[in-house]
Amino acid sequence: EKHIERKDEYQEDPSCLKCFGMRKEYEQEWFKIFWKVFQKVILEAESYNRNTVIKLMEYITLTRKEGEEKYPSRKVRVKNREKIKEKSEGLLDTVIISIRYRNKPDYMKMGIKSIIKVISEHYMFDEEDNLLIDNKIS
Repeated sequence: EKHIERKDEYQEDPSCLKCFGMRKEYEQEWFKIFWKVFQKVILEAESYNRNTVIKLMEYITLTRKEGEEKYPSRKVRVKNREKIKEKSEGLLDTVIISIRYRNKPDYMKMGIKSIIKVISEHYMFDEEDNLLIDNKIS
């Protein structure tokens, strides 16, 4: 909308390649692995941008940390887990809408979220369970 109609006020498009274009420092090996697997499952996925990479990295880092903290009580632990879950769902929403699709995907939003979660859990770690993500770009 911003680039086509040249409005001062516009709806921001998280999938816009002009606004959120990729630079070399964002193209990391871990994301290339993710994208290759994602495109095999979601055939309609056409392109991604800086938002996709950054928000996916934040999601993986956030959910990976979960469980490492010690809490003074069960109530505090539950409350903190709810906050993490809420934030992680928001990050996944951004990842999904930052991807451009050729056609409407065969999967609903919840299905795509599940696919991202599975890929993140099974393909973003090495044999020793170390995170492959390089946090230098955050």
